Amino acid sequence: MGSTGAQEDWSQIAVLEAFADDAGDVSAIATGMLVVAGCAAALGVAELNGRPCVLSGGADGTTRMWDLTTWMRDRTSGQPDHGVTLIEDGFTLALATAVVHGRPVATTITAEFGNDYGTVRLGDLSTRQQIGEPIPHGATAADVIEVAGDLVVVAGGEDRTLRLWDPMTARPVGEPLAQDIIVGERSVDTTLMDGRPAVVACGLNSAKAHVAWAWDLADRRKIGPDLAFPGPVRTTSAWAGKLAVGFGGEAVILSRE
Repeated sequence: MGSTGAQEDWSQIAVLEAFADDAGDVSAIATGMLVVAGCAAALGVAELNGRPCVLSGGADGTTRMWDLTTWMRDRTSGQPDHGVTLIEDGFTLALATAVVHGRPVATTITAEFGNDYGTVRLGDLSTRQQIGEPIPHGATAADVIEVAGDLVVVAGGEDRTLRLWDPMTARPVGEPLAQDIIVGERSVDTTLMDGRPAVVACGLNSAKAHVAWAWDLADRRKIGPDLAFPGPVRTTSAWAGKLAVGFGGEAVILSRE
């Protein structure tokens, strides 16, 4: 955190360009620092009209989006880049991005200041309009995916459940996937496993162990055993049969193979 000459709080976000070799090993190089107004507590990336974008949300009550192509061309040192404001509604606890029905969308969780649980909203990044209705789950983590042609939000929160929601009606879809669990912040990620919609979530189970779970969302079937970790999971990301997990001061990438 720091301050500009106008005494406005700001944060710096490192922008990296990643490369994968033929063996699948990933490396990255820093291309610069995105200077944003306010405290950036949640981040996401998306592609809009073929252009890479960064989303951030935090304590200043807004969720914003930056076109990185424009930023790389026009960036200046030391001044906040204000981007495009998507949401103005309290502290942004978490956000996630996905492509659903061919559209880039963002799932955000916003809360009143001082509250650890928030309301889930789904937004179309192309139109910058909200999709459906706010979901009053009291959530800590959420993501969106297409299941059998329908939009479905997966969220975990203060009621100690992980459940599916219809974002168009803000109503639950069926019974919870899991109960008596505590889902960690930013610890829900939807993905495709063997071409089927799935979700990975991390948190505390009923025995207070730090674990990761996976479910097939088409038939609500648990996938594999629980994965145990030695400390609290802070973030997770799943893709192409792989799972990245950050816990304590460590990060690991796991593969189903």
